[in-house]
Amino acid sequence: IAYHNINADGTSRRGWANWYSASGTLIVEKSIASAEAEAGVAWTRYPSASMAANGTTVIAWTDQGLVSPFPNQVRGAIYDSNGNLLKSQFNISGNSDQVNVYPEVATDPAGAFVVTWTQGFSSSNTDIYGRQFDAAGNPVGAEFVVSASANDQGDSDVALQGSNGVFVVWGDETTPDINARFYSFPGPGSISGTV
Repeated sequence: IAYHNINADGTSRRGWANWYSASGTLIVEKSIASAEAEAGVAWTRYPSASMAANGTTVIAWTDQGLVSPFPNQVRGAIYDSNGNLLKSQFNISGNSDQVNVYPEVATDPAGAFVVTWTQGFSSSNTDIYGRQFDAAGNPVGAEFVVSASANDQGDSDVALQGSNGVFVVWGDETTPDINARFYSFPGPGSISGTV
């Protein structure tokens, strides 16, 4: 599981992840703070974790900038089934000029994954974006727009259908609507259509 904690005085927000055995015994607890968080220029917040069938775990989080010009960006790391780091921090969101928050991650059985998140252009205009990665954490194509409108879009969630389908749901903050979109990925990075 992945979570973030806040000190009682509100001075530190750091991400954590716990790995458990099949019987529920804690294997390890690890900080997932980024280098920027360790340096005191960002808080690590809103982590999301997904484990592949082979035990590989992808964790995505938001680095919330505390000093200008450090922006809010979605970052990630990959771990093995015992919490050992396989790939250190890498960027997920590509647009560093906007606020990128609230990531959700889903893995396929082989460890490839898709991350969705909310990107803010203003306090009243947020959209949903996503990006596909291979099992090594390399981006497969650029980030893609899931939903963009004049309304606030948020609270996305993502699931994979095998290794070739991505199902994304999100809410519209202006209306009570829940929206959904299915992406078909017949090849790396190519989106053949949406429903």
